[in-house]
Amino acid sequence: MKSLELESFTGRTKLAQWLIFIGIMMVGGGIASVISLFVTVAFYPDSFSIVGANTEMENASAMLVFQVVSSILLYLLVPYLYVKFFNKPLLHKLSSNEKNPISVFLYAMLIICLSMPVVFWMVKFNRLLELPAFMEGIENSMRMAEAKAQALTTMFVEAEGWLIVLALIGLVVIPGIGEEYLFRGIIQSKFLQSGASVHVSIWATAFIFSFIHFQFYGFLPRMVLGAMFGYLYYYSGNLWVPMLAHATNNLLATLEMRFIGAEGLDFTNLPHIAGLALIAIYFVGREFLKTTNPLLFQKIPPDWVILNEYPTEAEAVVVMQNLLAHDIPAVKVNKRDSSYLFGYFQVKVPTHLLVKAQSITTSTNNEPEEK
Repeated sequence: MKSLELESFTGRTKLAQWLIFIGIMMVGGGIASVISLFVTVAFYPDSFSIVGANTEMENASAMLVFQVVSSILLYLLVPYLYVKFFNKPLLHKLSSNEKNPISVFLYAMLIICLSMPVVFWMVKFNRLLELPAFMEGIENSMRMAEAKAQALTTMFVEAEGWLIVLALIGLVVIPGIGEEYLFRGIIQSKFLQSGASVHVSIWATAFIFSFIHFQFYGFLPRMVLGAMFGYLYYYSGNLWVPMLAHATNNLLATLEMRFIGAEGLDFTNLPHIAGLALIAIYFVGREFLKTTNPLLFQKIPPDWVILNEYPTEAEAVVVMQNLLAHDIPAVKVNKRDSSYLFGYFQVKVPTHLLVKAQSITTSTNNEPEEK
């Protein structure tokens, strides 16, 4: 079935959309860096060298200002301008979040907390990995970038006074909101929009999300976390859910570094904790899905067949209620995804009542409208 708001893209249109998006992000990223630099210099006139490739970044407050301003521009403003002028359906989707109870947000935060020992072991495993010899240059660059990022993060978390608030904004709030808006809200949705499957869209976005950070030791756990954020968004239909989860993860990491040290919590002597955490994540995840997608757990007899497919839930509900009023069992099945670009709602009925159900829906559709 075609998307609700986009006609099926041709191969050329898909490629053009991606090229436009990449071009805007590259140009916008350069402009964002220049604007961020000027804003920083306005407050700290001696901070011009902070963007130098080989300079030491000693002014924590100037770097925080630069980080906050550039993140807002790159992760929020530039992507918004893209959807505003080049992808209206995606803009509509981003402004149409599914309503979820507070428990959904609490489940998402709990999943992130429970994942800490799992992430710890993934980091240890990641440290054992080495890229092939012909990629040694890339690996060394990633390790150097990670060391610099680690030093910068340490400088931020050791901030004092009012800089603590700015550090929390730069390390927790802005990345949580901005990175999810860009990666899950736009890139993941663009993969879906281009016709990729749900799992391909989520994991491809997670790979890009991790690669963009250019940190070798954290590549694997960051990719898994990115996929987790992607599934939270897909099944909740609400971008604020992964935003809160991402911010929670960054807050925990920041608190670990500030009060425990750069290595964070050590689960080396407690390997069983990761297994227990995975079991707990499974059960919390089930509750998350039961709350956001109860129809996933709906048992439909195998001999029931599809009566029809509808673009909106309201239409499917009207048909289902009409059938139930005529003593015909019926259920609706949500086949839409959280992107609000593709999918539909099915109404299913028992096989032996299909003809009768078709007759009822046909006669209802042919009834003259009341004036």
